[in-house]
Amino acid sequence: FVAVLVYFFLDGLQYPSSGGPYFSIWLPLLGMLIAILAGAGILHNKGKHTMATVLLALLAAPPVLYIAFFGLLIATVDRWN
Repeated sequence: FVAVLVYFFLDGLQYPSSGGPYFSIWLPLLGMLIAILAGAGILHNKGKHTMATVLLALLAAPPVLYIAFFGLLIATVDRWN
């Protein structure tokens, strides 16, 4: 998940037309990602392992929900046309 966000951010930097709007969209996303990872590391170093795990679970939730949605879609849909 982290690698995907960083890849798309760096990929967008190569286009000259992506200026202010590009940064205003991606910087909060990357800032939130860095804050979650840093917060989990700080909590882990202070011995609050459960809170660090809960904080990292926030990053794991979107991919898990995405996989669950498509698994449910594949399992329940009889016809694809």
